[in-house]
Amino acid sequence: MWYLIRNPQFKHLNLCLNDIKDDVLGQVEELLMNTTDEFGVTLAGNALTAPRVKEIHTKVEKLHKKRHTDQLKTDANSVEIQDIAQKRLAF
Repeated sequence: MWYLIRNPQFKHLNLCLNDIKDDVLGQVEELLMNTTDEFGVTLAGNALTAPRVKEIHTKVEKLHKKRHTDQLKTDANSVEIQDIAQKRLAF
């Protein structure tokens, strides 16, 4: 956490695999729920199930809105990031 606070650049992990299955999305979701909004993942390879991806995007957006609301209590200048779901989990 100290590193992200001191160096607020967006951190991104690019994964390019030939055979990505929907079963990895559970671990990707867990990763996104346990990291800050400055961290994102791109999965490149075969297509994943759209409804499952949309579900994760919705959870990421809700988590960001909650974090933003909490941050506004201490920092009135806090800005909500647009398209946070696409920035944090892209395909």
